Amino acid sequence: MEGKNLTFFHECPAEQAERYPILARELVDANVDLLIAVTQDGAIALRKATSSIPIVFVLGRKWCRTGC
Repeated sequence: MEGKNLTFFHECPAEQAERYPILARELVDANVDLLIAVTQDGAIALRKATSSIPIVFVLGRKWCRTGC
């Protein structure tokens, strides 16, 4: 239940790709248990920011070709 045992953080770079790494670091620094990415750029930034927090990538094609 949100607010009791589940909290959602929503970050959006507003079409500014250079913000992905900054937002990824903020989420990692928030000590979250799980990260969810809905863009390939977001998933790549999250992967570069952490290797210990699980990342769920919910949209995308040809993920294996990115090398992540």
